[in-house]
Amino acid sequence: MKSVSNKETGSVTENINISDVKDPVKLNELGNIYYNKSEYQTALSCYQRAIELDPKNWIYYSNMGDGYNALGEVEK
Repeated sequence: MKSVSNKETGSVTENINISDVKDPVKLNELGNIYYNKSEYQTALSCYQRAIELDPKNWIYYSNMGDGYNALGEVEK
């Protein structure tokens, strides 16, 4: 579990367990926070979970692609 600080709102979310989050929009937002902190693997986990919950939302796939690109894994 990790603590996450959202610089835009100044809020802090502590002890996030990605598998406990059931809202794909929140997971995407959390993934974006991790992405902006250059924590790409954790961001990818958030995007993957969002896709599991809502596989029809293309933005989650796009964000996942950005995460893989940031890791230099463009073939995924």
